[in-house]
Amino acid sequence: MQIPGFKKRAESQHVSPDAKPLPSMAVVSVMRSPHLIWFYSFSYFCFVACLLVVIFPRLPDQLWLLIVIAFGVLGVGILYRQQLTNMFIGKLWVEQGIWHLRSNNLAGNYVLAGEICCWPMIVVLPLRHQQTGALTYLTLARDSLSPADNARLRTWLRVCLRPNT
Repeated sequence: MQIPGFKKRAESQHVSPDAKPLPSMAVVSVMRSPHLIWFYSFSYFCFVACLLVVIFPRLPDQLWLLIVIAFGVLGVGILYRQQLTNMFIGKLWVEQGIWHLRSNNLAGNYVLAGEICCWPMIVVLPLRHQQTGALTYLTLARDSLSPADNARLRTWLRVCLRPNT
C-alpha cells in the first residue's frame, strides 16, 4: 500500500512464504463518481489545450497541421468516451485473497498485481485477471463509495495489507 510520506525499507517488501491468507472483505458497492468524471474531463481538456498550444503557432506556415489537430482532438474524444464507459460500477469483495468484481460489463476473479495507492481522495487497485492475465487498474474515488463502504475498504486495506516491518 502506498502511503504519502511513508518511507519503505528493503526488507519491508518481503512477503514470507508462510504468510497467512488474507481475510475476507464484505461486499462493497461502487457507484458512478462525479469527482472522477470531473477529473477525467479536466485531464483530457488539458491534454487537448496543450496540443493546441504546441501546434497553433505553426499553423499558418503548415496547413497540414490542421489535420493533425483534428485527428488529435477526435482521438482524445474517443479515449475520453471509452474511459467513461469502462468506469467500474458494481460490486467488489475479497475472499481467500481473491478479489471479485461484478458489474454489467466486467465480471471475474482478480489478484493484486502491485502496490495499492490509497490516498484520502482516491484508491487505485492494480488487479490481474486470474484466467487471462489482463491487468486492470480499478480507480475508486471517495464519492464512488458510500461512507460505510469507504471506511470498510480503507480499514481493510490498512489492516490487511500492512507491510511487514
